[in-house]
Formats: sequence, structure tokens, C-alpha cells
Amino acid sequence: MKFLAFNLLAAVALVYLFSGADGPSVEGAFERASETAQTLVDKGRQAVSQEAEAPEPKPEPVVPVAVDPVVPVAEPKPEPVAESKVAAAPVPTVAELAKLLPVDQAVAQRRAEVMAAAAPAAQASEIPKKPAFMSRGERQRELHRLAQEMELMFVDKVVR
Repeated sequence: MKFLAFNLLAAVALVYLFSGADGPSVEGAFERASETAQTLVDKGRQAVSQEAEAPEPKPEPVVPVAVDPVVPVAEPKPEPVAESKVAAAPVPTVAELAKLLPVDQAVAQRRAEVMAAAAPAAQASEIPKKPAFMSRGERQRELHRLAQEMELMFVDKVVR
């Protein structure tokens, strides 16, 4: 109903704008708009009352339908697959494959140095360390400093 009133008001405003002082009067446009609105309201009330007065349709009786009996179809049984007596070859590990590949002596020595250096670091990283966060005061000072830098950068860009 609010939309109808709004649309009616918008239509009256458009008529007023386009009609001007020398065209049809605002009172005439308002009377026509109110007659149209009243007609629409009457039609809506008639539709609602007809819907309420209409008798409910009676449900049709259900007629049983003859159903053909379903004959079960025997599913074909899958034939057993003959198992092969060939055993699967064991999958070699990466270390075993690395031993089989030819490696230059200098590369092997460097790899051993790197792996030895990485081993203590890996053990040290296993111990979880508590992260060091800024204190509240430090964080506030850093944010204030950052804001001052941004202000100075803005002034510098504007001045140029």
C-alpha cells in the first residue's frame, strides 16, 4: 500500500511538472488520480471477496491402477579373475636409488657438509619458542611514528 501511495504521489508530481500553469489544473489531476486509486481498491476488494466465496474443489477419488508384477532378473555373477603368481617387485627407497646413481666426489662432500650443518638447526627448530611480541608502549610508539611519517609524506607530495 505504501508503494501505491508513493507511485500516486510521483504521478501527481509529474503531472504538475509537465502541465505547468497553463495546462490542466492540479485539482483536476488530483481528482483523476484519486478516482483511479479508488477504482483499483474496489477491484482488489472484489477479487479478494470472490476468492473467499469460491467453494473449495472436492478432491477426485483415487482409482487404483493395475500394476504388472515385476519379475526379478538374475544378475550375472562376475567370473573370478585368475590371480597371477608373480610377486610384485619391492619399491626401492630414495636412499637406495641415491646409492645407485653415480655422484661426483665434490658434490658428495658438499652434500655431507650441508646436511651436517642442517641437522643441528633442525633439532633446534623442534623446540617451540615463544614469539617475542611488542609491548603495548612499543607498539603505540611505532604506530605514532608511522602516522607521522605518512603525514610528512603526504605534505611532501602535496607541496611538490
